[in-house]
Amino acid sequence: MLVVVFVEGIDKYANVYRRFMPELSTTFAYVLPLPLQVISRIFEDGRTVIVKFWGPDNRRNRLGIGTLLLFYQSGGAKSVIGEATIKKIEIGGANELLSQYGKKLILDKTELEQYIKKFPGREEKQLVALEILSPIRYDKPFVWAGSMTMMGKNLTKKEYISFFGS
Repeated sequence: MLVVVFVEGIDKYANVYRRFMPELSTTFAYVLPLPLQVISRIFEDGRTVIVKFWGPDNRRNRLGIGTLLLFYQSGGAKSVIGEATIKKIEIGGANELLSQYGKKLILDKTELEQYIKKFPGREEKQLVALEILSPIRYDKPFVWAGSMTMMGKNLTKKEYISFFGS
């Protein structure tokens, strides 16, 4: 069964809302590590749905409509190369999400199957799908000086400003 956690309902000004109304969510921005070839599909192919397993650390519960996603290039330059805003969040099985989103997913069917097999025992677990709005690729990437986990990192508004400026 596909569960809609949040329903779309923001417009093209969502990034502005997030920056100036942080009280709408407990997380101001979320740094999401992805390989460059996957991030490129967002900017070059127009794919707008990110699928991911979430651990028990409750990070997914801190995300909401309008949360700013920062795309961190993992495995290479270790930098933030762009951003987008969460438009909708859904939880469902791989087949349900493939059926729902098809070519909008950042992973194709084979890659999604490989991703699931990478984590034994998760074949029956639910994935989180983040549909994004207004992706922007930065002209100049921001080098990430700190450490980054596979799960990513929640940023408060203060942390965001200290990293990116106002």
